[in-house]
Amino acid sequence: MIGRNIKRYRKILGITQEEISKEAGISRQTLSKIENNKTEPNSNTLMEIAKVLDIKLEELFRERESLEKFRINLTEDYAEKNEEEISSVLKECSFWLSNYQMLEEQLNQSNNWSLADLDLDEPENLANTIREQYVDFTTPIYNPITIMNELEIRVFLFESKLTKLESFSGYDKFYQKPYIALNNNPKINHETKVFSLFKELSHLVSHGDSYNGQIEKKQKSENKQSNTFASYFLISRNDFRKKLEKVSGLHWVKQVLYLKRYFRVSYLKILRRLPDEGVIGKNLLGDFISDYNQIYEDKMEIIQGLPEEPFPIHDLNFENIKLHRLVKKALKSNLISPNKAAEILSITAQEMKNIIRSWEEVKEIFIEK
Repeated sequence: MIGRNIKRYRKILGITQEEISKEAGISRQTLSKIENNKTEPNSNTLMEIAKVLDIKLEELFRERESLEKFRINLTEDYAEKNEEEISSVLKECSFWLSNYQMLEEQLNQSNNWSLADLDLDEPENLANTIREQYVDFTTPIYNPITIMNELEIRVFLFESKLTKLESFSGYDKFYQKPYIALNNNPKINHETKVFSLFKELSHLVSHGDSYNGQIEKKQKSENKQSNTFASYFLISRNDFRKKLEKVSGLHWVKQVLYLKRYFRVSYLKILRRLPDEGVIGKNLLGDFISDYNQIYEDKMEIIQGLPEEPFPIHDLNFENIKLHRLVKKALKSNLISPNKAAEILSITAQEMKNIIRSWEEVKEIFIEK
């Protein structure tokens, strides 16, 4: 526990064992043994290390509590093969949630989940109700995390090599508030990330009984409902019809690409909605690929068994704006240190310093004006 926490803060600071040990008055070998839990440091040594790391002594003794109410949809074989990596992600999520809760409590910013008592079964009706009554939603979407923040859902961004682990969700241990964890691996396209977020929202609202703290086998009925919900949340029926009519004069492939870019979803989601509007074909996907390859010089490649995403979206923002705001308030109130702020935001200490410096620069600009 102590060794792991020292190592984590050292990495946040971007400093070596030699640098910490020199300032703390111990040898590098001793620090290495402490980090690897091969020796028990005395209280004076720990106080010196905490001083160098610019954190409270108690931070070195923080345990990573395990998550209890969560659900992950993966095949059993994949979960067993990657058990260690999945376990590590779950622990990081739990630690992040505890930091988030600490911030909200210190700043008195904790609110109840607005969808806790919502009881609607039909996915499209549920999506429309949340869009119209609970969030300030406008199409196209640029930052999906802000919508989750409006619904009092915390979003934990992690980066894992497990691209099949796109997301998971759950409720925190003490306050039963919802969260969604999203894999921010660059190999996962933005379209998939956005859709995954709203699929998890559907699970949180509609499938609360399935949050048992286990890795579930894929549930076809629940996943079908969540896919439908996400589709109609991101692409309402009326908006889809209006935009489809607007581009009706284009080649049908270009219609799909326009709608994909406008609604910030995969072209596959657009293809699956076309039959609802009377567009019927024996093999829409096959026809799309064939016609696309005739129109464009770049042929669509097959990636992990599916055609690649044409004209992928790059202008989506996954910044957790609410969390950044809470961190700034806590820093200004001297409730946390810059190093603690960096840990909460999952950035380096230098990156945190740059952000703090930018606040001062903006302040000076406004004062000058």
